[in-house]
Order: sequence, then structure tokens, then C-alpha cells
Amino acid sequence: MKASATRPSAANSTHIPSQVRPALSLRIEKLVLDGFPPEHRLQIGRAVEKELTRLFATNGVPQSLTNLHQSEHLTGESFGLKPNQQPSAVGARVAWAVYRTLSR
Repeated sequence: MKASATRPSAANSTHIPSQVRPALSLRIEKLVLDGFPPEHRLQIGRAVEKELTRLFATNGVPQSLTNLHQSEHLTGESFGLKPNQQPSAVGARVAWAVYRTLSR
């Protein structure tokens, strides 16, 4: 996973909010999910993106990301899932694992 975080520049903004939040660009280059049908891959990916967006909006950007300038490689955690879970549930679980890894 590669992530970068930068703070918005006051020079590039006509309105400066009272609480400036860091801008975040997060790119997951490779996500290994063994045992899932290939046709679920896009649904899982969309669910990961949706849940990560919600987690960042609700909980904020983890402190560990505020000091990144360029790119960083992070290794996530492994976890188990119940058989036959919906792709949306799988994606949400993956997002939580990613967010916890970023929060370390």
C-alpha cells in the first residue's frame, strides 16, 4: 500500500476552514484476497473504498500519515472471514484492517 498526506496550502485556497484537515491520497497497489470469486473483485474494491472514506471522515486521518511526504509501503494484517460473506461485508472488513494498520 502506498500513501501520502499533504496539508492544503493557504495560497491555493480562497476559503480557509477553521479546522484545516490534511488532504489524503491513498493508493492500494495490491490487495491479496485468496479464495474469493474473481467476479467479486470490483464489488470488494468499491466496498473498501467506501468504508475507508467513511472511516477517514468519521475518525480522521491517523497521526502516522500526517508525517508522510511521498510514499510508504505498509503491510496489513491477516484476518479470517466466515464463508460465503457478501462482497460488501468483505470490503468493509478489509477497510477496517487497512485503517487499523495505518493507525499503528
